[in-house]
Amino acid sequence: FSNSVSRLFDIPARQIEKDLIALLEYLEKEKGNAENEEENCEIVLTEEDKALGLTFLANENMFDEIVRDTEVMGYVGEGINKQLMYLSATSRLLDDPISILILSESGSGKSYLVDTIKKLIPPEDVIDATSLSDQALNYIGDLEHKFLVLSEAVHKDMIEHQLREMVSAKKLSRLVTKKNEKTGKMKTEQVTTKAIVSVVMSSTNYNVNPENASRSFLIYADESKEQSQRIFGVQSMKNSLERHNKKKHTIPEVIRKHHAAQRMLKDYVVVSNFNTASHFPDTMMRFRRDHERFVDLIASVCFLRQYQKEVKEGDGFLYIECDLKDYEIARKILLEGVLASTLLGLPRGALTLYEVLRKYAQKRAQRLSLSPEEVEVSQRELREFSGLGHGFIKQYCKILVEYEYILKKGGNMRGSRSFYHLKKDEPLNTLGYLSLPTVDEIRQNPNKKT
Repeated sequence: FSNSVSRLFDIPARQIEKDLIALLEYLEKEKGNAENEEENCEIVLTEEDKALGLTFLANENMFDEIVRDTEVMGYVGEGINKQLMYLSATSRLLDDPISILILSESGSGKSYLVDTIKKLIPPEDVIDATSLSDQALNYIGDLEHKFLVLSEAVHKDMIEHQLREMVSAKKLSRLVTKKNEKTGKMKTEQVTTKAIVSVVMSSTNYNVNPENASRSFLIYADESKEQSQRIFGVQSMKNSLERHNKKKHTIPEVIRKHHAAQRMLKDYVVVSNFNTASHFPDTMMRFRRDHERFVDLIASVCFLRQYQKEVKEGDGFLYIECDLKDYEIARKILLEGVLASTLLGLPRGALTLYEVLRKYAQKRAQRLSLSPEEVEVSQRELREFSGLGHGFIKQYCKILVEYEYILKKGGNMRGSRSFYHLKKDEPLNTLGYLSLPTVDEIRQNPNKKT
C-alpha cells in the first residue's frame, strides 16, 4: 500500500510507512482507552429507576412478583424453579453463590427458564456461553460476582474440573511457564484468578458427574401434561395484539425494574442464627453439601430482602439478619422444589410415570382379584391408559427399572415385548426423610434451637 501511494503522490514509501505506523499506534491507543473507559464506567441509576427498583425490593410478596413477572415475559408455571433460579442469580453478589443443574428432556423448557431469568439480571453481571474451549475460563477476565450460564452441561474433564474449583474454592489456579527477562531462564509460576460465580447448567443427560451434581441444586423442568397445556395457551396467543403490546411496553418495563433492583442491592454481610443441623437428613453423603446449600439459600433470601430489614453495624461492617420469613421461604423452596429430586435422583417425569403405572396396576388388580405387584403392564397399555407419548414412557420405564422401583420381564429377545410390574405398591414419599420445623413450630418453641 505504501508503494502504491508513493507512486501516486511522488512521496517516499518509507515516509508513508512511518506515517501509517504512527496512525495505527494512535488508533490502537485510543481503542484501548475507550475499552478501559467502558469497563470502568459505573452505571448511574436515575431517581426514576431507583423508585422503580424499590417497588420490587420493598414488596413483602416479592417472590410472588418474580413468578408474575416471568409469566408476563411468557414463561408460565414452575413457580418454585423460577424463585430458586432468581435467588441463584442474585447470590452471585454474595461470597458463597448458589449453583444449579437442570436435568430434563429436550423441549421441556429448561433453556427458556434460564433465558427468562437471565434477562432480569444486569447484562454486565452475566456471562453466557454456549461452548467453552479448554482454557477459556482461565482467560475470560473478570470472574468476580458473575452469573455464569452454560447452555448445556460440559462433559470435558478439564472444564468440569475448573467449574468444580470455581464453585468450591472460589478460584482458578494454573501453572504457567514464563521467561525471566534478566536471566533468560524459564520459570514455572502459579497464576490464581478469583472466581466468585453462580453457575447454571442444563442437560438432557441424567447420568451427570456426581462430583458436579453434589455441588449444585438439582432441579427438573415440569414435564407434566398440565404444564404442556399452560405452554400451549401462551403459544396460541403468540401473535395476538395483547402479546405485541406486552413485548413493546410491559416486558421492557419489567426488565428495567429488575435491573434497577439488582443494581441497588448493597454489599451487606448476612448473619444467620438458624441451626438446622439436627433436622437435616444424613442418609446420603451428598447431604453434607446440600445442607450447606440450604444455609446459603436462607442467606440469599435474606440478601434479596435487605430493603425490608434493619441494617445494623458490627465491628467495622454493616450487616442484616436472617428472620423467620427468610427461613420459611427457603424451607418451602427446599422441600417443594429441590430436596425431593435430590433424595431420589429421579426426574419428575419418572415420578409421574410411576404414579400412572401404580394407578393402572391398582385398577386392573381390583378387576382381576390380584395384588397390584402381580399385574404386568406393557408400554402400549401405559400409553393408551395415560395418553403419554411413546418416547416419554420408554425413557422413564428404563430409569425406573434402573432404580429398581419397577421390575422388567421379557424384552430380551429381538421382537419380544417387555412387561413391567411394581416392586412394591407404595408412593415414592421422599419428604419423610426430612422434618425441618415450620415457622409456627419455631414460634411456639422460641427457646428451642431451629
